[in-house]
Amino acid sequence: MPGGRLDLTEGDVMIEVKSIGKPDERRDFPRGHLEVCNLSGLSFGVATSGHGPDGS
Repeated sequence: MPGGRLDLTEGDVMIEVKSIGKPDERRDFPRGHLEVCNLSGLSFGVATSGHGPDGS
């Protein structure tokens, strides 16, 4: 389910589906950014770095 969230509960099992294409939060830095996705009890991020003005 791109860009959405689906919670299925059966007994003690919960499945949570979320697209990383639409993060909950984006943090910008001088040379890149971090996109954060939150699930129940878990947060993870995808970092993207860019090149500086000197090409490094």
